[in-house]
Amino acid sequence: MVIAAQAVLDIDAARRLADYDDLDDAGITRAVEQLHTQRWGRWDLPAHLAAIDRLCMVIVERGHVRRVDLSRQALGSESALLDALVDVMPATRADLVDWDGHEVATLLARCVATDRQLPRALAGAATHRLAGWVAPTAADHPAPDRAFEDECRAIFAAHDVPAASAPGSIAARASARTRLWWRLAHATRRLHPARRADLETQLAALEPS
Repeated sequence: MVIAAQAVLDIDAARRLADYDDLDDAGITRAVEQLHTQRWGRWDLPAHLAAIDRLCMVIVERGHVRRVDLSRQALGSESALLDALVDVMPATRADLVDWDGHEVATLLARCVATDRQLPRALAGAATHRLAGWVAPTAADHPAPDRAFEDECRAIFAAHDVPAASAPGSIAARASARTRLWWRLAHATRRLHPARRADLETQLAALEPS
């Protein structure tokens, strides 16, 4: 399972921390962003103040590739999104892949925040961080791992790979991570070239042309 997620400010959580009077959601978001920037010089949404807005996954189960795209807007709430995640998970333990561990950690944090259990397949998953394999950096390197994902995508992506909607979209990111995971498995002799080609063909058939 390869995961890509997008989060937005959890407005209810923010309101518990401060009195924002009659500010609307956009106003609260601007206020929290300004506060975090003043305090720490950057705006990286911590998971206790995040709500998963969209979640895209590519799942390979028994040789078959499928895509899962869940959005909070379509389902009505983050809780509904997390509930829907249970229904689409494989029945058994799996490998769970993201770029640098951020999405996996956020998903777990949001289950804690909403007081629910992870789906069984995720709770027992072996997690893998692509950044540590394809873009390792020195321990004292100032850039976060996530800063290099788009560079690796531009370097490693095949020219004939279809654009799964907009280049920066969550769906496209999930597809790119999946192809990079298969490239890594091929490089480490865990995925036969013919098997990889079959998986690539299946994924391409699921993407917008």
